Amino acid sequence: MASGDNARKIVKLRGSDGILFEVDEGVARQHSQSIGNVIEDDCATGVIPGYNVTGQILRMLLEYMENQANATNNGVFGGPDPVLAQRLKKWDAEFINVDNDTLFDLLEAADYLNLSSRLELTVKTVAGKMKGKTPEEIRDTFDIVCDYTPEEEQVVRRQDFWAFH
Repeated sequence: MASGDNARKIVKLRGSDGILFEVDEGVARQHSQSIGNVIEDDCATGVIPGYNVTGQILRMLLEYMENQANATNNGVFGGPDPVLAQRLKKWDAEFINVDNDTLFDLLEAADYLNLSSRLELTVKTVAGKMKGKTPEEIRDTFDIVCDYTPEEEQVVRRQDFWAFH
């Protein structure tokens, strides 16, 4: 790292599995309110732990942050550039095209790190997978085990009939 005012400040993040990452402080602040708060509170002198985020998921989210920062710096959000905007949309679609376990890990990590745009994308993706499906189909899609007995389920269906129509 170079010295002086133009020096790039690096923030170190550690996943819950001990994997260490370095990210530009500006990028981290721009995309994660939680990381930004840690930096603001001057608690980022060492390594910021990601207690609930594995290295694999943290790597994906940091890749997302870098991609967004590059797009921002290249004018996607600073002005109309349909080519770059389309590339970003395609990148997002590829990023979120993951198995359900990874999708939910990304959702939880985006919530934990307060990455609002990633949280929005993951929530919309989950909602899209649920749209138009019956409760049984949703259970199959997400491997959810129904822990109600048939009698308990009938009681719920009678009490909350509006939710099943």
